[in-house]
Amino acid sequence: MKEFRFKILREGDCLYGFTENEIVIVSGDGSFRIYKISGFYSGEPNFFKNFEEVTIHKEVSLPENVAVVKTEGQYRIYKVSDLRNGLPELDDSFCIVLKRGIGKLEVFDVDSEVTITLPAKEGK
Repeated sequence: MKEFRFKILREGDCLYGFTENEIVIVSGDGSFRIYKISGFYSGEPNFFKNFEEVTIHKEVSLPENVAVVKTEGQYRIYKVSDLRNGLPELDDSFCIVLKRGIGKLEVFDVDSEVTITLPAKEGK
């Protein structure tokens, strides 16, 4: 499995919403940062380092084919490949990990334990 680690969280930040095109982070002061993402459903997510800071007036939800697990100050986002007996079956080929950092993107291969740092995309 590959972990696509996007280090964007700051002190007090929480994941607010996720779609195949956007990651929405809410900060401790109530402002929102929206990061663009592409390639989630193809298993090759790409991130854009620029974000848009906004105020959101409606609730953002997660798609039903995405599962989010929060552990130890990070969020792990998985694609749901199937539902069995009412429980999601997670795609174990990759996941996105959101954690504290300075906008750095790493790809970590769990099997080989190799980490590769990738440049984030420019623009929107």
